[in-house]
Amino acid sequence: IVNITTYTDGGDVNVHQGAFDGCTYNKATVKVMGMKITTENWYHPSVPVNGLVKYQTEDGKSVTELLSFGTDGKPVIE
Repeated sequence: IVNITTYTDGGDVNVHQGAFDGCTYNKATVKVMGMKITTENWYHPSVPVNGLVKYQTEDGKSVTELLSFGTDGKPVIE
């Protein structure tokens, strides 16, 4: 079960990819294998697919940030 709070103003977020002004923010809580995990999430409309710029667990032990993205749709295999 996932519980998502309402989306609110997330302000400006700086990550490896750059600065994203005017992000949208929410908190989500999920129960996995008997544990409750709460994440804080920042989204921006210029990021393709799901818009995710950054998320982190509420305790700060796990952080994921956008490293790069493209909008040309060309597949790249490295």
